[in-house]
Amino acid sequence: MPLPQLDPKDIPPPWMVVMLTLVFPGGAQLALGEKKRGALFVAVTVILMGLFFLVFALLVADFYGRMQTGQAQPTDMGGRLAQLGYVLLAGVVEAAVAAVDALALRRRIVAAKR
Repeated sequence: MPLPQLDPKDIPPPWMVVMLTLVFPGGAQLALGEKKRGALFVAVTVILMGLFFLVFALLVADFYGRMQTGQAQPTDMGGRLAQLGYVLLAGVVEAAVAAVDALALRRRIVAAKR
């Protein structure tokens, strides 16, 4: 796969690549010119954010419903809390993969310019 053709002054430094990825996974790939790969990471991020808010809304709705009937017990929420944790863990793993990928991409682009 051919590398994006960037002017050397347009290649962001490594710290900026990591920060772009941590703020929004896929952002560094887009800044480095890898539009398809960046769009893939952005799509996964959006899906994970949607899943997070869905599970959180279900957790709150379930707790609120139990509270209305006087059955609210913190120990009853374990399944939903575990789901929320899995979604958060997936987001952290995705951000780490995106950061490693962006740094490797930057390294290949810089090496090709030499």
